[in-house]
Amino acid sequence: MIAYFFAAFLVFCVAFDFLFMQKSQRKLLKFIAAVFLVAALLSVVHEHLGFLSALTGIGRPVDLFIYITSALLVRELFLGRARDLEANERMTELVRSLAHHSAFKIDVTTPGDR
Repeated sequence: MIAYFFAAFLVFCVAFDFLFMQKSQRKLLKFIAAVFLVAALLSVVHEHLGFLSALTGIGRPVDLFIYITSALLVRELFLGRARDLEANERMTELVRSLAHHSAFKIDVTTPGDR
């Protein structure tokens, strides 16, 4: 029963992200959705997941699902961190250019030189 709830939750999350995500990022979303869809379907159908876990040498079928999910979450963590640093660098460059553009011109001549 919980497997069906999990599968429905994943479908909802993917649909929500697909609706509100930028078009440039939808290719990655499609890939992640496909991986999670396969994992969710395999968790509902336990026999195939047991076969795949035996084929890869992992003891329990649920461990295979946990390993795949953990790997994807760590990947997303690193990608998110890289995107965050890149956005911070772009923001810094923007603020510097705005500050340089709107800076006041200072007259550096001494009062006696005029």
